[in-house]
Amino acid sequence: MLTIKRTGGGLINLPSAPAQIPLNKLSSDDQDKILRLLRTKGAFPQPTRSDSPKYDLTGQVDGETRTVHVPEEMVPFSVRSLVKTQLPDR
Repeated sequence: MLTIKRTGGGLINLPSAPAQIPLNKLSSDDQDKILRLLRTKGAFPQPTRSDSPKYDLTGQVDGETRTVHVPEEMVPFSVRSLVKTQLPDR
């Protein structure tokens, strides 16, 4: 299971509610991209825009749960599109 959460950025800088999807529901190409991100140890490149949203991806890899904080442009569109903005309570 993959959990995705947008952690800010963009014009409105609002976080998202977490979304979840089984990895096997993604295309094999997107599964590979996500697993490579989860296996990364160390810093990711800086986003191309300073106001670019970031995403927390949490999933199982190599028998352990890992979370990575990733710039938007590194997250496959099929995964980003699952995330919905969480509006503040009024």
